[in-house]
Amino acid sequence: MDLQALGVSYKIKRLKHQLLMLERLKGKQKSGKGMDGGGDNDMKAFLLLISLLHKQVSRYQSLQGKIDDLCKRMRDNNVESSQGDCSMAKIKGETKTLKHFLEETFHLQ
Repeated sequence: MDLQALGVSYKIKRLKHQLLMLERLKGKQKSGKGMDGGGDNDMKAFLLLISLLHKQVSRYQSLQGKIDDLCKRMRDNNVESSQGDCSMAKIKGETKTLKHFLEETFHLQ
């Protein structure tokens, strides 16, 4: 799970870097130093691309928050389950909780 969380963090970092590069390019184009002949359609497409990348960053940040929350709850559950007796009712309850965590993990994927 931690490797998956790191993968999401890496993707967020990479997307933010790409956005920064695109925004620098946009600044050069507006000042006339950048691309030749562009036109209004090129600028609209460029701004749309930046908007889409911002949305993707937001989605990954939301996913990262959900992954962090799930990992925290699983760790807390692990600490709670390691304490106490090993009755059949407790084992069934832990199995049900683990199934729930597994379902949440599939939904995040």
